[in-house]
Amino acid sequence: MSSTSPTKEVRIKVEYRFHFLNDKEVALFSNVNVGEFHAKPPKGGHSWGLRNIPKQKILNCVRDDGSLVISCHIELLPDINRTQCYNSWKLLNTNARTVSSDFVKRQLAAFDSGFMADCVLECSGKQIPVNKFVLSAHSAVFKAMFSYDQLIESTEKKVVIEDAEYEAVRSMLRYMYTGEMELDTEVANVLILAERYQIDDLKQICERKLCSQVDKNNVGEMLYVADLYNCRILRRAVVDLLRTNHSVFSSHAWRLLKETNPHLVTEVMEKAMFGEESPPLKRQRHQKTIHSQPSDDEST
Repeated sequence: MSSTSPTKEVRIKVEYRFHFLNDKEVALFSNVNVGEFHAKPPKGGHSWGLRNIPKQKILNCVRDDGSLVISCHIELLPDINRTQCYNSWKLLNTNARTVSSDFVKRQLAAFDSGFMADCVLECSGKQIPVNKFVLSAHSAVFKAMFSYDQLIESTEKKVVIEDAEYEAVRSMLRYMYTGEMELDTEVANVLILAERYQIDDLKQICERKLCSQVDKNNVGEMLYVADLYNCRILRRAVVDLLRTNHSVFSSHAWRLLKETNPHLVTEVMEKAMFGEESPPLKRQRHQKTIHSQPSDDEST
């Protein structure tokens, strides 16, 4: 490789993998190394490769037609000193406070027993007795339902939740009573309910859990959820994955997303390349020019 500047040395760190493939494209011999490639004029380039490979290993990989097929994969390892980083704690801060375990137990017992319940939530044909005060304290949507006598939820003291999983509804209610979320819950289903009923702190907890699960195999699904339910934190996690793991672009999930939602792919790629906040430079200059123009009174 060569430098793009006649006076500047170029250095990149990569992982390079060699595979000797048989007739079935199966690697019978592999070698993985990490090296720094660099070029410094006028001495020319610098190369890396394999040396002193045992002859028998090569013979074992020769195909039936007498050929030897070698596959080489090169992956760029980003320089952490030049890679843009984010303070995740700023994005994931939930202002959480610790409460005693006894308090949680009392609240959970009240929820499970339906103690002093004055309303029921119905989902999938099952009813859950609840307290309207608890729901109203945590959700502006429930508060509006129970505050107006004209609404059927207020007069009949019953709320029917459709298009939701029963266990997800119970997890949402458990959080409103205790401030805790069950670990074995299907997080995405709870997130949908948190968005629907405007329970922002629960939604943020769900986003945090989903962020830890983002990988190249589910990136399409995660991005779809983030876009559909306005999940800023989850969306940032997807963008960060695209910046740091380019193997995502060859995954089946990414190819499927490109086919089904090309506009979303284009938008998130722009975020990955140019950042979440900064508008194009030309637009910045244009706005600055407008703000610097004097008013009619000043010009006179």
